[in-house]
Amino acid sequence: AELETAVCNVTSLVEVATAVGYNCGSYSGPTTQLSFMIICEEPKLIYVAPMKTGSSSIRDLLLKEPFNGREFGEARYRQHYTGWESWMEPYRVFVSIRHPFTMYVSLWKFICRQVDLHRAGKLNQAATAWWFKAFNEENPTFPEFICHGRMRREMRQFLSYQHHIRKIKKPIDHFVRQERLQEDIRLIPGLESVDVPRNNVSPKDSIPWHAYYDEELVNRLLRQSPGNYRALGY
Repeated sequence: AELETAVCNVTSLVEVATAVGYNCGSYSGPTTQLSFMIICEEPKLIYVAPMKTGSSSIRDLLLKEPFNGREFGEARYRQHYTGWESWMEPYRVFVSIRHPFTMYVSLWKFICRQVDLHRAGKLNQAATAWWFKAFNEENPTFPEFICHGRMRREMRQFLSYQHHIRKIKKPIDHFVRQERLQEDIRLIPGLESVDVPRNNVSPKDSIPWHAYYDEELVNRLLRQSPGNYRALGY
């Protein structure tokens, strides 16, 4: 219950980050439908798209009229790519985020669906993702998934919001929470009246997300990537 309340009880993330002394722009460091960064010219926006944060919906919004955004990235890079070039400096940058605990459950369910489709011969893409080999083309339990060595590395790297934030060489202007996607995106100048489409929505689950966690898993995740939580208002 406390975890569920914490997910919903978040306020202005820029204010929270400032209050705890988190400088979103002070870092320099390392990085199937591909989801690259989106660049819009009118308004001048850059969207950074971590996975399982509503990125498919935001991507669909920005690539169409009237925004006509374009993708920034190369196919040789992994999906949900984030990068930086000097010409980006004048653009307003926003990042979609989500409470990591719900994001990990969503990712685990996605992987299980991918494995099921592959075994049934219905997966249209080659089964090259790391989890097919890591779990021997079987569905892992949630604890097996979270505790796997490769998953722990992914959490520290591209599944970490700070991994994406470090790539952007200026302060982040807006955070858009997946939990309040419509409300948050309308706080961005130029997007005040948009309606965000609901794409790639996961099937309903009778089990609440917090039922997949026990105290040991909670503490493990808090130790592994502390910057994904309090610094971003979660």
